[in-house]
Amino acid sequence: MPPQQLTFASLKAEQPLTIARVTVERLDCNGLALRDKNVLLSQFSFVGFKDTHFQHCVFNHSYFDRCYFRKARFEDVSFVGCTFKDCRFGEAEFENCKFDEAEFENCSVTYEQLAPTLPLRQNVRWRLARNLRVNSQNRGQTEDARKFLLVELGASETHNFKKAFAWNEPFYKKKYSPEARLLGFWGWISSQMNKFFWGYGEQPTRVVRFSLIIVLAFAFIFYRSANLKNMPVGAGFLEYLVFSISTFATAAYGEVIPAPAAARILTTIESASGLIMFGFFVTSLYRRVSKR
Repeated sequence: MPPQQLTFASLKAEQPLTIARVTVERLDCNGLALRDKNVLLSQFSFVGFKDTHFQHCVFNHSYFDRCYFRKARFEDVSFVGCTFKDCRFGEAEFENCKFDEAEFENCSVTYEQLAPTLPLRQNVRWRLARNLRVNSQNRGQTEDARKFLLVELGASETHNFKKAFAWNEPFYKKKYSPEARLLGFWGWISSQMNKFFWGYGEQPTRVVRFSLIIVLAFAFIFYRSANLKNMPVGAGFLEYLVFSISTFATAAYGEVIPAPAAARILTTIESASGLIMFGFFVTSLYRRVSKR
């Protein structure tokens, strides 16, 4: 049987097409309207698809190398398991497309273009978002990389939650052992703390908020129970709050010092917390500013 071939005429024809394991090189398909074309397990190299309109097409497990998709429109197109290398998607539009297990390498594609088409299955969504984050980072698209990172972390968090608690869903019930569920629970708890504490390292304002909570908590403890030497008689909560702020910032508050051992331990813990929070704040601020 002669090998199957994909020609310009077969792509341009209105009849449905199903073909597999073909190689297409240096073909100009700009401006075509491709409908019901199923080209599987194939390789496309240096193919132009500028202004091409794809409808109800399937390209599963195909390889696209240096293809040009500028201003192309994709409606109900499946790219499951596809690999895109050095492809250009400037101003391309995607609607109801599938990119499960797809990979992008040095491709000009943005978060806004692919966000509506990201997979719903959280483990698949996580892998694709991670790949797209790396692709954006390598191309210097820092804002897109940050957005893909948040999607990646959110998908990982949801996946770990379902690993730990989705006992009734067949997929998670059959696939994960009790040990894997414990690891999923720990991963979910760590993710929740990471998000609450400093927004995955992307939100320095959360570090400031958490620091205020620490300062207020220690101020209340000092006010209610700690014995501070040289604190003015009848001092109110405000004086203890100022002392807590000074301790958190590892600065002295006049001649006021903790008298009993318990108070000294508390001030040491708060001072150490202040140093740690300052490190987190500088790190998150640098990460935020350096991506602009």
